[in-house]
Amino acid sequence: MKDTTAQRFATIEAIKQFDSGGATANVSKQVRDLLEPTLTPATFGSVKATHIISDLLTIAALCAMELRRRRLKATATV
Repeated sequence: MKDTTAQRFATIEAIKQFDSGGATANVSKQVRDLLEPTLTPATFGSVKATHIISDLLTIAALCAMELRRRRLKATATV
């Protein structure tokens, strides 16, 4: 996760430093002005927290499904 976060920061920095010249410079600038404010990568801490929470929610969902399956199986045999 840390490597991917570092790559995201490097990619965004490269995009910001890219100098587009030539005939399409005006169009490039308009696109760049629209996109640059949205290129804000998450910090490593928030990425880590998101993955941990996602993993915990997945485990909780699997436990809930297993409990439901056992409850339905017990009801069907009674």
